[in-house]
Amino acid sequence: PARTFRAALFGNNAFVFRAVADAEDEDRKIQVIGYAISHDSFSTDDGQRGMYLADLFVEEAWRREGAGRALIEAVSKRARQRGATHLWWTSLSQNYQARRFYKRLGATDHPVHAHAIDGPAFDRFSSKRR
Repeated sequence: PARTFRAALFGNNAFVFRAVADAEDEDRKIQVIGYAISHDSFSTDDGQRGMYLADLFVEEAWRREGAGRALIEAVSKRARQRGATHLWWTSLSQNYQARRFYKRLGATDHPVHAHAIDGPAFDRFSSKRR
């Protein structure tokens, strides 16, 4: 998994983007305090390019200090540079802290159901020959 993750982010055919937030600690050493992982997307509803924010994380001690907003801004700028008209993401419905933060940014909350095929079901579908 670490090898494929590195290849997706840093390899010759990288297709996943990262943004990192850092800060100086009390010893003036730079430490990573947060990150955002995103990739291109496409909306079939309106025929527009977008970007999907796959993961956003900020260390607890640094929340409410602007790091999350800065990471979303960095991802939004990259999305616009790549021709995107929107940024979208999902969050767990019980993650109220994140949902309040996103609302303060001006994000709309759309009720959706996420679906995945993985494990044996994925193996069964992905190995079928036609």
